[in-house]
Amino acid sequence: MAVIPFDNQTQDPALGAAVQSEMVDQISQLNAVPLVDVAQTGAYLKSLRADPASVAANPDLMREIAQHFKADLILVGSSTGYLEILKDQAPQRSDDGRWGFNTFRKVSVAARAQLLDPSSGSLVWSQKNQGYSYTNTFNPLPIPPGLQLPDQVNGLLDLANLVKNRVLQKDDREPASFDENSSGQLLYRQSHYFAKLREDATYEVVNAIVDDFRGHNGWVPGGKSAAP
Repeated sequence: MAVIPFDNQTQDPALGAAVQSEMVDQISQLNAVPLVDVAQTGAYLKSLRADPASVAANPDLMREIAQHFKADLILVGSSTGYLEILKDQAPQRSDDGRWGFNTFRKVSVAARAQLLDPSSGSLVWSQKNQGYSYTNTFNPLPIPPGLQLPDQVNGLLDLANLVKNRVLQKDDREPASFDENSSGQLLYRQSHYFAKLREDATYEVVNAIVDDFRGHNGWVPGGKSAAP
């Protein structure tokens, strides 16, 4: 099976490669079909001056790839969505009397994959899915546990000012809360929390796609493909 470099349709320029790498790893673990490395197919397409995103719609190019690599199947895919969410909740006192606030972080990743038969140009299998990962972190505030939060203190600890009290690693940088990150500033590049959430969400979406891939094509570890 020849794996074509994955397309990226999101604001995260590295997500297509991340989804591709995870999918190749998971399919390889099925131990069911030899894979032509994406670096080889990418180099070949570059020599042809062909766009990897055009392969699925070009039967002649599919056949050329199949003949060059002696491949029976071609796998194409893309990352289709990426979302980061960051929310701080209002300060409150926990059950043990400590004052603090919760920070909710979430990443979702959407992707799609297709299996093509180059001999006919037909679609053998297609699946799209979405994976997500989140965490809800309690951030303690430097307020005596027995103190009822005065209005004047509450005013100082508005949602914008809570940022400096978040539990972060020393080199993390996160802005104030937002419902959805549409600014183009990717938080996973500057926050360990979001980097881990992105990694986990990528795994989840690919795992769901590969489970469907295995189920529909009858591939099991050590077995053979039932696909035409």
